[in-house]
Amino acid sequence: MLGSGLALLTEIGTLQPDPVLEHLAIRSLSDPDPEVAQNAAAYLGSYGSAGAEQALWDRYEAWSREWSGREKELRFVYAGENPNVWQEGLGENLARALASGLGWLSDENKSRRIEALAVGSNITQNVENALKAWVVMWPSTNCIQRRHWRRSLVNFPTGPDLFGRHRNSLQRPS
Repeated sequence: MLGSGLALLTEIGTLQPDPVLEHLAIRSLSDPDPEVAQNAAAYLGSYGSAGAEQALWDRYEAWSREWSGREKELRFVYAGENPNVWQEGLGENLARALASGLGWLSDENKSRRIEALAVGSNITQNVENALKAWVVMWPSTNCIQRRHWRRSLVNFPTGPDLFGRHRNSLQRPS
């Protein structure tokens, strides 16, 4: 749809996120070029509305079914041929977008669902680390309290999220 190698959606999105771009990104999730689909997932994680979450779940589930049992094909080999590097990146971006998308709330249950669909050691390790951080950050709070804090922290200074991207801090208020 957009052509190989274009990071067009995220580049334009940094200038002006728009519903038209979100629609294009949702359509691009199913692009046969995994690099294009990977970029679409990244865009939706950063700029997508709550309406984009289900499209990400649908694509992540399809990706998981396609690659389940084929983990070795996704493994990166240094100084070797890596024909599926973009497919592995697509899976990582889909998982990252679902876990830390700014347009919807992620919780422990969603993280466990992401973990159950994970294929490959990189995605599995990232999700496990996110779940560990979730327990440390929110050990004795219920979901309603978490949502309230997350909404009220939108205007706080930014910092790295659980996957290393910069976004609003999710530190628990004292």
